[in-house]
Amino acid sequence: MAFKCLKRTSMLVMVLMCAAFSPATAEEQVFSEQTVLICNKIIENVHSEIQNQKDEFEDLKLYTDLALKTNQWGFRYIKYQFIDTFRSREKDKLDFLIEFVPIDADKEYTFEGDHFEYDFPLLKIKLIAYQNRSNKSKQVKVLPFVKEHARPIHDYQSQFLPVKFSLSTEKESYQVGQTITLIVEMENLTSTNLKLRDLSSKSVAFTFDRGVWENDLGLADPKTGNEILRPHRTLKRKFRLRGVDKPQTLAVHAVYLMPFKNARPTHTRYIKITEE
Repeated sequence: MAFKCLKRTSMLVMVLMCAAFSPATAEEQVFSEQTVLICNKIIENVHSEIQNQKDEFEDLKLYTDLALKTNQWGFRYIKYQFIDTFRSREKDKLDFLIEFVPIDADKEYTFEGDHFEYDFPLLKIKLIAYQNRSNKSKQVKVLPFVKEHARPIHDYQSQFLPVKFSLSTEKESYQVGQTITLIVEMENLTSTNLKLRDLSSKSVAFTFDRGVWENDLGLADPKTGNEILRPHRTLKRKFRLRGVDKPQTLAVHAVYLMPFKNARPTHTRYIKITEE
C-alpha cells in the first residue's frame, strides 16, 4: 500500500515538474477582450459577405450559419466545403477556411489552393485564409474580401507601436473625379529620438483596392532613416490621389513602409464620394 502511494506521488511530482518547465502552449494563451472582439467582428462581416453571394454562386447553396464556428481560443472562424458530384463521383468542390489563431498555434492545415497566413506579432495572433482552386469558370472568391474586412485588425495593432500613424482628409467628402487630398501624420510617442524616413511616396503607400494589403503592394521597406523625429513631435505631409469615377464610400488604406517591432503602421480612412 505504501509502495502504491509512493508511486502515485512520484508520478504527480513528474507531471508538476513537466508543467513547470514546459514552455507555454498556444492553448494557454488568453487574448484581450478587444482583440477577440475585433477579430470576431471581422469574421462575422466576411460571413455576411459570403451570405450575400449565395444567389450568385451555386456552390454556396448549402452555406448557412453552421459554417460559422468558434475555436478553442474564443475566435469565430468560417469553414465550408461543397462537393459537386456526378453519378456518385466528385466532379468539383468548393472548400475554404478563414480563421484567427495564436501566432504560435500548433495547428496543421492542408492547403491545396490559394492561401495566406498573416502574422500580427504585437497581438500574438495570425490570420489564416484558404480557398481551393476550382475548375469552374464561375466560383466565389473569398480571399479579396477577407483582406478588405480584416483591415481594422491592422489599424488596431498599430496602436501598440512607438509611433502614431494617422490619415485624414482636408474635406469630409469629395465629388466624383475630384482630386482627393490626404494628410499623413506621424507622431513620436516615446521619450527618445526616432530616426525615420521622411514622409514621401517612397515611405508611404496607399491602396483602395479591396483585395490588396500592404504586403501585396510589392514595395520594399526603407533601409535607413533620414529625419530625426524628437519625442512627442509630429511629422505631417500632404498627398494627392486622383479622383474616382463613381459615387461610393472609398476605403483608403495607408501604410508606412518602415517596420517597428516587426509591424508596419497602417491606417484606413473612409471617404465619401458624391455625385457632381
